[in-house]
Amino acid sequence: MASDGETVLKSVVTDKYVRPIQNARLSPDGKGDPIMHLEKATNTPATYHIKCHETKKYWQVKSGSDPWITADADETNESQRSSACTLFHIDFFAATPATTTPAGKTVRLRHEYLQTYVSLCQVGDGYCLRASSKDTSNDSKDVFVCEKVK
Repeated sequence: MASDGETVLKSVVTDKYVRPIQNARLSPDGKGDPIMHLEKATNTPATYHIKCHETKKYWQVKSGSDPWITADADETNESQRSSACTLFHIDFFAATPATTTPAGKTVRLRHEYLQTYVSLCQVGDGYCLRASSKDTSNDSKDVFVCEKVK
């Protein structure tokens, strides 16, 4: 599986990097390693598996009825008919046909099984990620900057 190397995702709302936290959830308020690997899907363009560097686990939704984004999948799952799907479509802002990698781009992420956008959801004083928005009018809570780690 082709990899775009080590990257980090930063929330434009909190200006913090997305990291793993308790119960494998992901949050810009976490203290874990923010580095992740974007692995291109084998059959779907602009679709990636996102793997946490620290835990070596892939992002997925908790379940079809519980859209919290967790990093607890041991392996990739490209079945778009399964809630265990680990595919995320990356929508680039102002993308040109020459855009082939998310690094250095402002992006939105959409879970391929749920067909919903990943956005910040306030939990207490912090935020976690959920794939629960059908549209993109979320006060930028669904906007991230994907940065290549040097």
